[in-house]
Amino acid sequence: RSTREPDANHSMINNGSGLNLPPEQVRAVVDNRNRNDQAVTARLSQAYHWVLVPDQPDPKRPPVMTVEKADGATDRLAERVTDKLTRSGLLATVVAARTIRLDLDQKLPEVWGRGHLSVGELWGYYRRYPYLTRLRDRSVFEDAVSSVLATITWELDGFALATGFDQAVGRYQGLTLPGGDARLAQITDSTLLVTPAVARA
Repeated sequence: RSTREPDANHSMINNGSGLNLPPEQVRAVVDNRNRNDQAVTARLSQAYHWVLVPDQPDPKRPPVMTVEKADGATDRLAERVTDKLTRSGLLATVVAARTIRLDLDQKLPEVWGRGHLSVGELWGYYRRYPYLTRLRDRSVFEDAVSSVLATITWELDGFALATGFDQAVGRYQGLTLPGGDARLAQITDSTLLVTPAVARA
């Protein structure tokens, strides 16, 4: 049916008085339309519930597609998908700085071994590689990075932060070691995550 052509129920509801319909018949039409809308919504929810998820357990092997069933009580597909992937550990909505550090140590040792890594470059890796922790969005990533400032065990579980690196003199600008009242004005693409050993030196 064309979207520009109102259905019979819609016409009867809008023109009930002009058609001399009694109130009970108008109410019956409204109830019928609501039931039909609910039936369509329920069928759409049942029809679309499979989620294709890229997965890469081994960074040295190509990614594969896995299938998850996003069933649930809500009719909104996006909410069901988010809930399912979160419960399955396939999507993180909150992570700590320790998670970022583990990914750096275990899955990105070559780039982390350079001594520092920019936020922009690291976020690019998270967007590109399925073998890293799957973060819901950039805000989750930035919250995790900034949370390191309150981490007492940052040398084991975190990293230092800096606003830049002066190649000419080989020194970090705005180097901030976590703990105490450590603060960083803003996390940007140019913010650097610095390995603890290099930061201490």
